[in-house]
Amino acid sequence: MATTEPARRGRRPRGAGDDRRGPALGLRPRVLGVYALLLGLALALTSIVTFQQAEQSQQRSVDDELREEVVDFQAAIQAGRNDGLTPREAVSSYLDAWPAGDRDTIVVRIGAAPLRAEGPLAAEAVLGPLVEDVRSPGILSVRTGQGEARVLRTLITIGGRRVGGVAAARLTQADRDALFERRAAVFVATGVAFLLASGIAWFILGRLLRPVKDMATTADAIAREGDLTQRIQIPPRTDEIGDLAATFNTMLGRLEASFTREQRFIREASHELRTPITICRGHLEVLGDDPAPEDVREAIGIVIEELGRMGRIVEDMTMLSRMEDPGFLRMEPVALESFLSDVSRAVEPLLGGRLRVGPAPAGAVVVADPQRLTQAIVNLVQNAALHSEGDAPVELRLARGRDVWRIEVADSGGGIPAGEEERLFRPFNRGRTRSPGSGLGLAIVRGIAEAHGGAAGVDNRPGDGATFWIEVPG
Repeated sequence: MATTEPARRGRRPRGAGDDRRGPALGLRPRVLGVYALLLGLALALTSIVTFQQAEQSQQRSVDDELREEVVDFQAAIQAGRNDGLTPREAVSSYLDAWPAGDRDTIVVRIGAAPLRAEGPLAAEAVLGPLVEDVRSPGILSVRTGQGEARVLRTLITIGGRRVGGVAAARLTQADRDALFERRAAVFVATGVAFLLASGIAWFILGRLLRPVKDMATTADAIAREGDLTQRIQIPPRTDEIGDLAATFNTMLGRLEASFTREQRFIREASHELRTPITICRGHLEVLGDDPAPEDVREAIGIVIEELGRMGRIVEDMTMLSRMEDPGFLRMEPVALESFLSDVSRAVEPLLGGRLRVGPAPAGAVVVADPQRLTQAIVNLVQNAALHSEGDAPVELRLARGRDVWRIEVADSGGGIPAGEEERLFRPFNRGRTRSPGSGLGLAIVRGIAEAHGGAAGVDNRPGDGATFWIEVPG
């Protein structure tokens, strides 16, 4: 076990900084492969079905013409009979007039008379047995010495009595060969169309997927270099790829802002925590090996005070870090009239009778976390108590905005230097006051407001005072 433990500790989790990639095909060839497969199947199926239908149509046309030939033959026999000819004489008369250039062949046998045939296939021995063996009308394909032929055979009846048989045949090999030649030409044209369509699809896929490739390249550069300032070029078209590129850039912007804010927070937190540590260490070092009891008591008091300050800083930092958690807020309906009354009683001791509370409309309700909202207002009142002078009143009031309720804390403490309004809400910023504190109070106020989907800010009146406010939807 001891020999395998170092190897186990040195193993990295799968996917954690592992740059190795498998031999899998990229998205572009995979999409093209699926497209080519579907296109090829569609073209092949279309060609097969089309030529099957053409072949069947060609065969139906031949069969119809053979039926017409037999009908003409039977009509001629009946006409001969009407003229007083015997069946054999009528057949001989009809066949003697058979056109030499006719494509069809007719084969007839009357009783025990010799077989009589006229047409291109008259010499084919395979046709004789078909006439002699006929029992019922039918159409079939036969193989002759000149190729495949289509044959229609039927009985010759006179007065309901069978007197012989007749077959009409046509050589279809030339038509089939011509059809197969056209099929080969169509298959070649289909293959060319398939290759051309695949090439066009490859080109179009490259253009469509270029933003995705840029995103992958940018993400890889960020992973390797840690440079969150990089962005991908948004394509001019407005489609899903363009939306994805814009969303990706927005995500990078938020990540960059979050990373910058986190870095600044870490630097400022380090500075704030270093100060009480330095104070504690300095007072402990000056005690020496044999300190006086008074010095020890003084050092202990200072150390306890600085440790308490560090504890408050850590608690406030913990709260700021939890504000993005889904469980940070416990939302419920809050009646603003009674809420404002309760908060005013809670913060009144901070101002020593200087608090003025504005009226709240009856029935006004917001969905919020009453404890976190109270914490934010207490921070604003504490801030006003530190900056307002003498007996100047501090006003706590409620105002209605567009789809929001605004809770305001107004003081007359001289206001804020112009241009520093936004900086006050950054962590560890104490403004001009030298009062003890973590410098996180206003940052916590803004965090609570944003967790509610609202905002926090200040309306500055330099030289006169300032009105800090928090807005919640309602």
